[in-house]
Amino acid sequence: MVESLLPDNGEKPFAVLTRKVIKEEMKARTPSQAGNLLSAVRGMIRWMIDERHLDEDDDPTIGLKSGKAKASRETGGFVPWTEDDMARYRAKWPLGTEARLMFDILHYTFLRLGDAHRFGPPHLRQIVRKMAVQIATEKSQGNTTVTVPVHPEFAESLRAARAANIIGADVFTGKLVRGRILPMNKKAWAARFKKIRGPGRRQRAQEKLPWRAQGTS
Repeated sequence: MVESLLPDNGEKPFAVLTRKVIKEEMKARTPSQAGNLLSAVRGMIRWMIDERHLDEDDDPTIGLKSGKAKASRETGGFVPWTEDDMARYRAKWPLGTEARLMFDILHYTFLRLGDAHRFGPPHLRQIVRKMAVQIATEKSQGNTTVTVPVHPEFAESLRAARAANIIGADVFTGKLVRGRILPMNKKAWAARFKKIRGPGRRQRAQEKLPWRAQGTS
């Protein structure tokens, strides 16, 4: 999502990325696209703060809301997880478990399902003395490569997974076959994560909106 800002803004100083600019970019997109853009920008900002390139008070995304959750509730779609949802999940699944690793992959890399299911050690790169995720995306048919800095908390999750011996040579998460972790297709990967997390927020939202569950508008 951040790549879409680069053609017109890639050579500009970071100071031009103000709250107003981000808000205008979000308004030009659908609620879902705006939410994805905001998440991607926040991931970049979080990395800059962790690496001390930016003070927390200078975060231009503070107070911004995408409207994605509201749109999802109104259409009966998937509702984004809240901080409380994520805290409960982390409390249930500690570091070193497959369930936690799957969550952390999605949370810290912003990869789509088509890329998350095949993400593994070969996609980690050392770039200017910093570890980063680098992967050619499925959506672009391999023509676009995204690079995402490895967040310190994600690095800790990977170390815990290695110590627990639950990752494979080619993929971080997959199916266990004769003692080896092998890749799963994206539908199987998604089904496993869905089974682990239990009833999704979409189901709970629909329980509060019975007309949606019945398929009427």
